[in-house]
Amino acid sequence: MVAPAVHIYMLTEDAGAHTHATWAALLRRMCRLVDSSCDTQPRFFFVEQPEEGARKTMAGNQWRTQTSHRRLVEFWRTVAEQLESSKIVAFHVDADVTWPGDSANVRDVETIARRRLQNVMEDRGRTPEEVASRMAFFVPLHPFREIEAWLFHNVPVLRRICARRSIDLPTCAEAWEAQPALLDAEPRPKATMPFGADHNRDLAEDTFPANRVYALGTSFYHAVEALKKCAPLRSALEQTYSAERWQA
Repeated sequence: MVAPAVHIYMLTEDAGAHTHATWAALLRRMCRLVDSSCDTQPRFFFVEQPEEGARKTMAGNQWRTQTSHRRLVEFWRTVAEQLESSKIVAFHVDADVTWPGDSANVRDVETIARRRLQNVMEDRGRTPEEVASRMAFFVPLHPFREIEAWLFHNVPVLRRICARRSIDLPTCAEAWEAQPALLDAEPRPKATMPFGADHNRDLAEDTFPANRVYALGTSFYHAVEALKKCAPLRSALEQTYSAERWQA
């Protein structure tokens, strides 16, 4: 059996039951913005959920050194191994500030995460050129303020969820529908909904308006642009529409 052309190792700070499925759906939509000709069917496009230790270290951004030294060493080795096996590593960390604020979280990914991964590979004897080649597979993704600031643009689904739960759609959501840019200024989007993040998977999978959110030019746009700059990802996406690859 031929391996999927696109293999993404998805690391996220969120630890909810449906977080992985939410990100898998989002990544499919984001990659279709990267390459409109790509095919994101499961046989071509695979988003891997890390093993439990890596998930726990990502949860709540414990990778910043808020956990044991041993766990951190294991975590960075694991992530470096994914890069060296030619998997795209998507590294989700919320900015925790509204767009376009100055985010300590974003800075820490650049100054801590990148440095730790480079150190692991250097310790294994990789040359600077080899390290740079592998780091090209590393793609940080930063929703501002949080992922709900992307997902809550799907107001028709929010409306259906509220109707099913026999609650009124918050007036702020109606305002976002009329003026989408208002959501970027919302200090705590998740707190505006009585169900919080419970329906994020539905919001990502069901008619998420990726083109509309991308056109705003804010954090979702920049996340898609980060994916566009990932040359290994672009190459893998091209393989999904190469008929020769899937013959026999």
